[in-house]
Amino acid sequence: MKEEEAISLLLEGKLKRVGVKRAVFADIPDEEPIEWVWFDLVDQDHNARLENGNLYMDIWYCALPNLPEDSFVDKREIKTPKGFVTLFKFRMMVELDYISLDGKRIWLN
Repeated sequence: MKEEEAISLLLEGKLKRVGVKRAVFADIPDEEPIEWVWFDLVDQDHNARLENGNLYMDIWYCALPNLPEDSFVDKREIKTPKGFVTLFKFRMMVELDYISLDGKRIWLN
């Protein structure tokens, strides 16, 4: 599948999971990017959008040390069996690797 087709499906909210080659924290310039991961999009307001030809998504992620208040979009505390964990929603620029559509993994070319 072509990347443009996959992005269209993502923007239309038709995908439940995407594989990502690289995700860069858009508002934390010195933070290391995340590479070769997948993001589960079920029940998430990932707010996918194109800006200047780049694909951005808002992704919930674990805490990073010394976060400035303007580096994340939102935060929430969730209860786990070992106590409370704070998750942060970051604006990330992503490069897609594959999508999951109707239970099938489709690689991009």
